[in-house]
Amino acid sequence: MYERSRVIEYFRLIDAWDEEGIKRDIALKTIKGKAVSLIGSRRSGKSFYLLKYVKKKDKSALYIDFDHISFRNATIDDAYEIISLFESYYNIKVRKIILDEIQNLKNWEMLVKTLLLESYSVYISGSSSRLMSKEIATQLRGRTIIYHLYPFSFREFLRFKSFNYYEVEMISLSQKERILFLLNEYVHYGAYPEIVKEKDVNVKLTILKQYLDEIFYKDFIERFNIKNVDLGRYLLEFLISNIGKKISINKIAKRLSELGIPYNQTTIKNYLHDLADTLNFFFIEQYSPKKMLSKLSLRKGYVVDNGLFYLFFGNEEIGKKIENIVFLELLRRKSAVTEYYYYTTSEGYEIDFLIKEGKHITELVQVTYASSYEEIPEREIRALLHAKEDLGLKENVPLTIITWDHEDEKEVEWWKKKGKIRFVPLWKWILQ
Repeated sequence: MYERSRVIEYFRLIDAWDEEGIKRDIALKTIKGKAVSLIGSRRSGKSFYLLKYVKKKDKSALYIDFDHISFRNATIDDAYEIISLFESYYNIKVRKIILDEIQNLKNWEMLVKTLLLESYSVYISGSSSRLMSKEIATQLRGRTIIYHLYPFSFREFLRFKSFNYYEVEMISLSQKERILFLLNEYVHYGAYPEIVKEKDVNVKLTILKQYLDEIFYKDFIERFNIKNVDLGRYLLEFLISNIGKKISINKIAKRLSELGIPYNQTTIKNYLHDLADTLNFFFIEQYSPKKMLSKLSLRKGYVVDNGLFYLFFGNEEIGKKIENIVFLELLRRKSAVTEYYYYTTSEGYEIDFLIKEGKHITELVQVTYASSYEEIPEREIRALLHAKEDLGLKENVPLTIITWDHEDEKEVEWWKKKGKIRFVPLWKWILQ
């Protein structure tokens, strides 16, 4: 249930909301009879976007935040009463409804379907992977358009910093120095909008710790009714601390035994799945031409924002931070047919990212913190040449090494294995 007076006060607060922000690189488009779904992790800017670009442009739009205390116990039956209350209070007719953090509402799919049948324009948002098309309930399948929103991209980050450029290839040396300075900040502290706005490092850390607690308690412990809190805390910190590393359930179990934390392997697997459902953690499989072998492989994990990694490693592990930045940018570029994997060659060399479009491998990508060719570890080059041969790739499939600040293209050879490798600075790759 909800309290009428509290909800009216909520309406007033929403009306009074007037916060400036930067333009995001996303535009929600509506199709009649379909809900617009905006999904992403907590604090990525979903609510701000819906308020600024949907609600503020249409005063008659009803915005309900199911993470707000006014609606914490609301049911789908209450929704129509809230609509009536809004219409009578403002003496307007609602045709557009925004349902924020909708995963907190039980049986929300039924409500959305009904609103669509009644010709409302419906926008929904949430921080659960269950809002994605592959997980959505059967009765709503085909009735949504899915958009993803992550913390700021580097392009959005530069926009917030008032750094303007026309073309990447036209950037001057002085501009490049400024970009590298800002990229260093972006890589270390991450790109949550509130963190980017804050200048004091100590305050940034305080906010990031608050975010981590919200992820742990609200998105994980409360949402999934987690019983073994110590195990949940260990797995959360393990995922953040092991960006880009293979996740072995057996190794996790061994470490838990050493720490005296009770567990069973089924619970570990379930908790890892639930953590991924919060959209703060992502996993990729090892590529194999046989799909089933990919499913059975050890997965590698990544985190939604580098700021969380900073809490554990400070200014260290910049190589892992860059790899995580590259993964997040690949997510932003993902199309409906794109798949990302890592790959291990027959001789044990590892490729950070194998990109597949439909049935075809379209690129192999390595990531390294290097500012010159001499700084690039030989294993990165060997891995690409071995993988090219293993996979039988043609010459037109790009072999790419993303560096910190080295740019070139070379024909290289290693023990009769040959290939053309392009070396691309992170700043240039991420802005293209």
